[in-house]
Amino acid sequence: PTTTGTTNEDGQWFTPSVGLTYWFSTRNGIESDFSYTRGLYEEDRSDFNNYDGRLRFNHRFTQQTGVYGQYRQIYRTWDDPSDTTVDGTEEQDYLVYAPSVGVFHQFDPTMTGSIGVGYFYQQVKDGNDQSGPFISSELNKLWDFQRWSIRLRTASGIDSQDFTGDQEGFERFALVDVITRYNFTRDLFGDLRLGVRYS
Repeated sequence: PTTTGTTNEDGQWFTPSVGLTYWFSTRNGIESDFSYTRGLYEEDRSDFNNYDGRLRFNHRFTQQTGVYGQYRQIYRTWDDPSDTTVDGTEEQDYLVYAPSVGVFHQFDPTMTGSIGVGYFYQQVKDGNDQSGPFISSELNKLWDFQRWSIRLRTASGIDSQDFTGDQEGFERFALVDVITRYNFTRDLFGDLRLGVRYS
């Protein structure tokens, strides 16, 4: 899929992405995904490229419960870093390495959750490297009423964020999303999404 958007800072972004989930057996499987973001500012700031990839191995102990090991990598490059400053500091290209491990569980057919711990290392070109632990978690709950449904999602982890908040670049985050969907027909539906993100 591809997502696009605009921002109140006179910019826009495009994010094509691909993903794969494959189970070798009833107990072992992998998940992988990759996204590319092209961020375009109209003036006073440099455009950028962002590459984000993830590979995760899952092992189920039972049909409902399992463990995972995951590796994620984020690479950010600016077309002209000298055009982009945050709090008076010139932005630099960076590379993030972020392994993590955790557990996942399906509480019932409408509710799933996972929680894990990880450690990131952010290598900054011509700058100060950063590192530290992070908590990765997600909880999904679905209420299905035939023609319409409500999905509640909470999550935390690490991400690269630029256009949808006060913080920019690589960050830890926590969020709550509520998505309401109405099915007009079998092939046509509409979504309403409300969310709060802290970083």
